Amino acid sequence: MKNGVSEAELDKAKNRFLTGKLMERETNNGKASALGEAAVIYRDPNHINTDLARYQAVTASQIKDVLNKYTAGKKKVLIEYLPETKKEAAKPEDAKKP
Repeated sequence: MKNGVSEAELDKAKNRFLTGKLMERETNNGKASALGEAAVIYRDPNHINTDLARYQAVTASQIKDVLNKYTAGKKKVLIEYLPETKKEAAKPEDAKKP
């Protein structure tokens, strides 16, 4: 990505992510899962107290750097999901030939 993500896009993504994580942690099962993940995967039960702040601190520049590192110069595949009504119109002519 040449221009990276905009601040508005990043804020929206962060808000959605944070909302999802906080909703997960509202239940006892969600709290236990987050604590278990912190203890087992990160080997630090206190990670549960710092992980959300670290995610919220990510900058648009960091996103751009990571995207460029892993996608620059790479081939890509674009998949479009279409409603059933538009699938017939989107089929190439060659696909209709026997």
